[in-house]
Formats: sequence, C-alpha cells, structure tokens
Amino acid sequence: MKNTFKWLNISQFTGAFNDNAFKMTAVIVLISLLGDRSLPTVIATCSALFVTPFILFSNTAGALADRFSKKNIIIVSKWMEVGLLTVSIPALLSGLAWPIYVLLFLLCCQSALFGPAKRGIIPELVKDEDLSRANGYLTAATYVAIILGTALPALMIGYLGRSSLLVLTVCAALALIGAFASYKMADVPAFGKTRNASPWIIPDVVHALKSLKDDDWAKQAALGLVLFGGITALFQQTLVLYGREVLGMTVERAPMLFPLAAVGIGIGALLTGKLSKHTIEIGLIPVGALGVMLSAIGLSFAAGPIVIGGWIVLLGMCCGMYLVPLNAFLQKHIPADKRGAVFGATGFLSFSTMVAASGLFYVLTAVLHINARGCVLATGLIAAVPAVIACLRLPGFFTRFWLIRLVKRLYKIRFQGLENLPREGGALLICNHTAYADALLLQAATGRPIRFVMSRDVFKTWKWAYPFFKLTNCIPIHTSDGPRALARSLKEARTAMEAGAIVGIFPEGALTTNGNLMKFNKGFEKIAHNSGCPIIPAHIGNIWGSIFSFKNGKPGFRKPEQFPRPVSVRFGKALPTDTPADEARRVIAELGADYAREQSLKPGNTLPHTFIAQARRNWFRPAASDTLGQQASYGKLLIGAVALANRLKAITDNQRNLGIFLPTSVGNVISNLAVTLSGKTTVNLNWTASAEAQASAIRQAEIKYVITSRRFVRNMEQPKLPVHWLYLEDLLKKLTPAEKFRAGLSALFASPKHLAGGREPQPEDIATLIFSSGTTGTPKGVMLSHANILSNVESTQAVQDFTTRDSMCAVLPLFHAFGYLGLMWWPLLKGIRTVYHPNPLQTTRMTRLIREEKLTALLVTPTFLQAYARKAAADDFRSLKHVITGGEKLRTDVAVAFKEKYGIQPMEGYGCTELSPVALLSLKNGHRAGSAGQPLPGIAVRIVDPETFEPLPDDTEGLMLIKGPNVMQGYLNQPERTADVLKEGWYNTGDIAKMDSSGFVYINGRLSRFSKIGGEMVPHGMIEEALQQVADTEEPCVAVVGVEDQTKGEQLAVCYTPAAGDPETLISKLRGLGLPNLWIPRAANFFHLPELPTLGTGKLDLQSLHKTVRAS
Repeated sequence: MKNTFKWLNISQFTGAFNDNAFKMTAVIVLISLLGDRSLPTVIATCSALFVTPFILFSNTAGALADRFSKKNIIIVSKWMEVGLLTVSIPALLSGLAWPIYVLLFLLCCQSALFGPAKRGIIPELVKDEDLSRANGYLTAATYVAIILGTALPALMIGYLGRSSLLVLTVCAALALIGAFASYKMADVPAFGKTRNASPWIIPDVVHALKSLKDDDWAKQAALGLVLFGGITALFQQTLVLYGREVLGMTVERAPMLFPLAAVGIGIGALLTGKLSKHTIEIGLIPVGALGVMLSAIGLSFAAGPIVIGGWIVLLGMCCGMYLVPLNAFLQKHIPADKRGAVFGATGFLSFSTMVAASGLFYVLTAVLHINARGCVLATGLIAAVPAVIACLRLPGFFTRFWLIRLVKRLYKIRFQGLENLPREGGALLICNHTAYADALLLQAATGRPIRFVMSRDVFKTWKWAYPFFKLTNCIPIHTSDGPRALARSLKEARTAMEAGAIVGIFPEGALTTNGNLMKFNKGFEKIAHNSGCPIIPAHIGNIWGSIFSFKNGKPGFRKPEQFPRPVSVRFGKALPTDTPADEARRVIAELGADYAREQSLKPGNTLPHTFIAQARRNWFRPAASDTLGQQASYGKLLIGAVALANRLKAITDNQRNLGIFLPTSVGNVISNLAVTLSGKTTVNLNWTASAEAQASAIRQAEIKYVITSRRFVRNMEQPKLPVHWLYLEDLLKKLTPAEKFRAGLSALFASPKHLAGGREPQPEDIATLIFSSGTTGTPKGVMLSHANILSNVESTQAVQDFTTRDSMCAVLPLFHAFGYLGLMWWPLLKGIRTVYHPNPLQTTRMTRLIREEKLTALLVTPTFLQAYARKAAADDFRSLKHVITGGEKLRTDVAVAFKEKYGIQPMEGYGCTELSPVALLSLKNGHRAGSAGQPLPGIAVRIVDPETFEPLPDDTEGLMLIKGPNVMQGYLNQPERTADVLKEGWYNTGDIAKMDSSGFVYINGRLSRFSKIGGEMVPHGMIEEALQQVADTEEPCVAVVGVEDQTKGEQLAVCYTPAAGDPETLISKLRGLGLPNLWIPRAANFFHLPELPTLGTGKLDLQSLHKTVRAS
C-alpha cells in the first residue's frame, strides 16, 4: 500500500477519538446536571443528535466530495474540528445543557462532511488488491480510537475524578495533529461534478443509488451497510443499560463495556485484512453476519463477567468481518466520479436507521419496559435478517471461505507468481492434477471464485461433496461424454470466462497415478481459442504423496506423512489464447522444474543433514553389507564415518578435494560418508581407466590425498600417481577408547556444522566431482552439489515404490554417477538395505548373491543385465521385484527376453553424469516399449531444433534439453565448456530424441553419434540395433562410428566381433530390412576386432573404437 495512506488513518483516528470522547463526556456531564433518572432520555437524545447531521448533510457532503478534491475537503473538516473543540471548553463551564447539545450537533456536522470524502478517497490512495487491507487498517484504527475515546472520559471523570476540561484539552490537541496529518496525504484530483445537493434529501439518495442500477451486487452491499448501521446503533445503546442491569455498573462505568466491542471490531477488521490478501474476501460477509446474530443471542443468556466479556468481543469481531469487505466492495465497484454521492447516500440511510434504532430502544425500554437481556436478544433476532439474506445470496462464497480455511489447516501453502493472476476479467487457469485437493489449493490463492471444469467421475465418487460442487458452480465433464455433451460443457465454461469469471481446468482429465504429468487433453484449447481471455498456467508442487493422491494407494483419509504438509502453488505468465496442449504441458513442466530447484536450495538440504537424521532415526536398522565380509547398521556406519573423518582431518585439513580409490564395498561407502561429513568434496577415481585418465582427474581436481585399501591394491597393479595414498587399514587401526567414545558421542549428538569443522554445509556446496568416462575424449570433472544429489534422490523415490522392506543388489562402481546415486545415497537415505559386490563381471557370484540374500532390487547397465540373464536360472531371480537399467540404451529384445524368462519388466532410465544422473525413468504403471521413460517430477524436457534451438512440437525429433534441480553446477575449471552446454538453466544433452503427448521420451542416439551423409542425419544407434538383429545373437558384437569423407562429408564404419558373422552376409540381411541405402555401410568399412572395447561401467569405449578405425 502507498505510504500516504497512513496519514489518512491518523486523521481518521483523531477524528473518531474526539467524536466518541466528546459524546461520552457530554453524556456524563448532562446526567450529572439532569439526574440519574434522565439516563434513557439523555442517551436517546445524544444518540439522535449524533446521527441527525449525517441524515441532513451526508448528501451535501457526498456532492462536495465528487466536485472538489477529497483531500481538500478532509483538510477543511479537520480545521472545523479544531475550532469546535476549542469552543467546547467555555460551553462546559456554563453549567447549562443546551450548549453541550449544540456543540455535539455541530461536531457531528463536521464528521458528516468528513465521512464521504474519507471512504471515497481510499481507492484513490491504494490499489484495488489492497482495498480490504486498507479498510481493515482504517476500521481497526477507528475502533482503537473509539476504545480510547470512550474509555478516557469514564476513566478520568468516573474513576480518577478529574475535570471534564482536561478531557477536552486532550481532544483539541489531537484535533490539531489530525489537521496537520491531512496535509501529508497524496494529492488526489477533483472530478468536477457540478450537480449540487438539493434540499430534498430523498430524491438525492434515490438518484445516487440509481448510479448502481447496473450493478446489483453493489446495490445489495450498500443496503447491507445501511441495515447493519441500525443494528450496531441499537446494540451500542443497549450495552450501557446491559452494564448497569446485568453487571451492576454505575452510569459512569457502564461505558467501559464499549472498549470490549471495539477491541473485537478492531481484531475482526485486521483479521479480515489478513484473510483478504490481494482481493476482497466476500465469504466473510455471511460469516460476519451469522456471527453477529449468534453472538448477540449468546450474550442475552450469558452469565458471569468473563463469559459476557467474551461474547461482546466476539460480537465485535464479527462486526469487523462484516463491515470491511462490504466497504471495500463498494469502493471498488462505485464509479470513481460518483463515490462521494453514493457514500453520502449510504451515510444518510445508515444514520436514518440509527435514528430508528434510537426510537426502537426508547420503545423497548421506556414503553414496553423490556430489560437489558431482552433488548440484546431483540438485537440478535433483528441481526438474523442480514445473516439469512447474506447466506442465501452468497452461498458459494460462504462455502468457499470455509473450504479454504480447511485446506489451509491441512497444508502450509506457499504462493508464487500471484501477480500473474488477473485481478478482474475472465481467464482460463490450467494446472497439473496430482491430488483431489488441487482445486482448493488453487482457489486459496485468490479471493476471486474459480469455476472448475470437473470430471463427472468426481461428482459420482464423492457424492457427499455434491452440494459443495453445486454451490461453487463446478462444470461437470468427462472424456467419455458424447460430442454434444462435451460441447455443452465446454461452451458453458467459455461463456462463464467471457462473462468475467476465472475458469479452472485440469487438462490431464484425471489424477496422475505415478506422480508424472500425463497427456493434456485438448478441451481447454476450445475454451480459450479466440476468447480474448488469457491462459494462466499453474503448477502445484509437493502434493504427490499427500493423502488425496494415488501414491501409497487410493486417495482417501489415512495418516498423513506431514501435517500440515508444505505445498507450493506457482502461477506462470499468461499464455496466448491459441496455445496448443503440448506447449501448455511443457510450460507447466517448466514451472515444476523451477519449483523443484528452489526447494532443493532450502537451508539444511544437504547430504550430511539428511544422512545424520536418517541414521539417528534408524540406529539399529541394517544398512549395508558386502561380499568381503563387512556389514553395518546405520548407527555403525555413522560412527565409522565420524571416526574416519576425525582421522582424516588431522592429515588433510587444508585439502578441499579428497580422492577415493576403492571397489564397491562397505569400506567405500564409509569413506564417502567420512569425506562428505567433513565438509569436503569426494572424488571417486575410476580404477578401470587408464593411468593417463586417472592422472588427468587428479591434476584437474588438485588432489593430494587418495583413500584406498591395501587389500584392494594387492589384487591389482597400484597406479603410480602423484598423490599420498591413505590406506583404510592404517587410518582405522588402533582406534583408542577415547576416539571411539568421541566418535560415538558425535554420531549421536553433533551437528553437521560441528562435524564439518565449524562451517555449516550448504545445499549449493559441491558434494562430489565425478569425471566422465572418457568415451569420446578427455575426462571432464562434473561438479554435483548436495542439492543436485538430494533432488535426484527425492524425485526418483517419488515415482518408485521402494520401501524399507526392499533390499538392493549393488554391483556398479561408485565412480560412476549411476552407482554413486543409485547404489549409495538413494538406499542410504531411504532406508533400503544394500548388499555390495565389487566385481559386476562375476556373473555366477552375482546370481548366487541375489538368490541367497533374497534381494528385491537390481540396478545395472543393460550390458551387465544381458550377461546375468544368460547365466541365471529363473529361480535365481525369484525375489527380484525391481530391475532398473541405465548408463546406456536398453534394447527392446533384451527387455523382452528378460521379462519372458523372469517375469519382470526391466525399467529403463536415462541420464548422464551432468544430470546427477537420472532424468527419465520408465515405471511399472507408466511404461512404453522403446521409450527411455518420462521426466522425473521436477524435471522438464524440451525438444528443440539442433540449429535454431526453437522448440519443436510433440513427436518431432530434435535436440533434447533438460532443466531441473539435478542439472550440474558445471565442469571443473572449464567455464567455456560449461557455457556451451548450460544456457538459462537448460542442459544440452547432445542427444537426438522425441517426446510424445504423454511425456514419454524416445532416444535415437547422440547428436555426436549421427553421421551427416549427403545432407541427411544417419543415426549410429539404429544401425547398430539393425546389425545386432541380423547377427541373430544376444551378445553385443557390433559398433558403428563415423569417419570423414571428402565427397559426402562422412561415411559409416563398423567394428565387429566374430559373433557377428561376415560383413557380406550382414550387408545382405540389412538390405532385406528395407533400410535406406545411406544407412548401409560399405563392406570395405567393416573392421574386425576380437572383442568390443568397454569401460569399467560396461559402456562402449567409443574413443578406443575411433582410434582403431583411424589407425586402419
């Protein structure tokens, strides 16, 4: 809100204080002059004098407010207030009643002049979205002033015995402050309306209200204010009598009940402002009206001062909830040049009802002799009229308000991009659909009602909620509806949108069953096309896994994982009305990626924080074992890691990067944990790589110390590298009792900051350096942060149904990203028992391990999977429930053969070191043959033209870009290469792929594994698959590379093993498959090899193949 608004609030505060202080002072002085028996007459007379000027002059004040600057009118009225309060001092000294009555009347004339300008200027000082807050602050300030103004005379005269002159002196001083504050308000224009108020009040009122003839809601809001003015006036007069009769208070002290009501109104006003962020919360009107009715009835039967005080405060709160949204609504909907006239008319009518309330109070007390409780009960029954009208006229708003209160108790919602939601006018809101609470979460973001297009299945399934659906004007639809029914539903949605409503639709048409975005139906395109209304994309994050999602079973009421569950609702920038479904889907996926990245950078989201918490929760749970004879619980792992970290600190204190040269084993896991807990960066060195590649990694990472094992290096030739070797056997030898005790104590109680040497680990810190396998050149150091690793663990676990009852077979090396994440951090952080074996090539040992340990999960490369399938019997893999492959493409024939033999569908994943490493994953309930899977939650995929980088539509091949919290921090010391592959958060995978409308991605090979022959891109991978097919063997026996050709740019070369057969036969069979001629290599370009060279991970060594072909 604009800073200038506070000066209006100060002016209003001083004016409200003085009005009430003078009125209460006048009542006390007049009763002392006329006697106690005059109490009803004095109260009624003063109340009538208080409201008469508003009846006589509100229209005139309104006309002036539309003709002149409202700021100037406020300034004039404030100086009138200063003059009148100065004159009031000799009036009190006169000892006569009539001067007091005259001054009260004149002060109220000044307030009548102030009123329309005060209410009318608010929309000129604040934005529309701040109207409720502004009115909340103004109303709260007003009633704080009423509290103080009403209490001051009673306190100073009734309790302290001070003179009434002191009260008036304070009032005059405050009037001066208010006058000076009015000059600080922003200048506002004069609308220059020339119509003068006539002496005939009623025609002016009718004329003013006619300006609202085209806005039925504004007219009803005005009448609601009028009716409520009479009710509050009746209650105010009744309260003095109630204090005297029920609580036994004196006349002087009875007004002390007013502050209780005023406190309530102030609280209610502030609460309304808080509940009405960015909008006007109409649902509070029936809530407030009902509350006033019930509170008044409750007060009429209440006993005991505490209970009575509670009812009075509650009644005041409900008044605030009723008044603030009504005033804000009127200010927004009255034409700017008519605000003065309309507020003048409502002022006249409101104070007319106050006069009627004074007459009614007199009849109830002086004529009918009804006691105070009866008067309060009568007030409650009269308040039932606006309460019933509000509930009947605003049932949808009323229902929506309570549903939003419920959803805000269940969820801790963080809204982003609210500036993209239109404050008025029609719009189409599209969003991902993950849980049944999605609609309520979207509605909670805006006070504007959203009409949701909802599946007819929900209407049928949630029959108990059918009244709520009707009250909130939901539009039923279903994909199985006939053309006419579909057209009717879509037309109804479009009509509502064009009429100015926000229409919400979930283009997926149903809840996701696996956490991924599903196919977007095209119905929303018909609603939005050429409508002139924007499409607002939205994404709801972290709702997958809630009780209303399909994770862990059917949605329903069950024990929640978190309460309240933190969720995010993010709105993107408006899309054009002709946005197609595939583009809308991509935009929402990218909103999800932005959310996931922000979540990954939350404080405390580090590997040390997460693992320490997991270990302490599961201290005695088995965590890891290996075939070397080691086994450890979570507690033992943590103690061992802390003990090792303490020994390492003394040796490597100034070194940031520590190397690890170990096989897949418990010792390797403890070493990685120790380095990570120390706040350092792990570098798992590839012990299958050449000495040259190892030396390159050590040089790039500036490694001086490498952890290894004497037992391991005895079985291989230890490389001669420029490092200090640290042997696990030596590091952990002869731990003293004091060291063991300290390690155990730290494991149980120390913070990550303490374990890291006094520096708090941060999510963006580099957790590990993983050097690329060097299949196509010199290894590059990929920097992965704690946030990268943890986000990949969370997104992978979100779509996989792994539980603590599962157990994992771990054979891949930890120097490979797939092994580092999938076989170490994933199982450790999710409570999955893991059994490690150092050599994935020992097929017989592997199959026996799975059988004997009854392991349920296997994560391997397709090459190793194929090798195991050739040796293992069907019973060997009986315990397996999950098989996930990665690191290279899973051939369809391998997947089919494995499923036929073992009854398990291998799930293919896609990724690379730069993606931490998993980006795509096939799921049991979301699998398509030939696809590498769908993007994990929080990861976005974009297929672009390789040359222009313009996005391509679905089912079109292009270059694949990936965005998400898993994208690396960059290449170590190579900013140019980093800049080549990272642009605006998108990682250029270098892979050629296509994505279908359901988000399934099909990889056709690397851009670098295509040959451009005669202007056409020829994929090496597809030719390899064809060659493998015609070779009629499961053993990998062919590899295709490109070589330079001066005529056509490139030509194909094939490296083959004896298992493939002779080249002539292969070429002949290739032609039989109907491949294009450009795809068929020449016989002279076949190169015989004893076996295909592979890396330690089982991946093809392309660099070695290129060298072989070039040498030939």
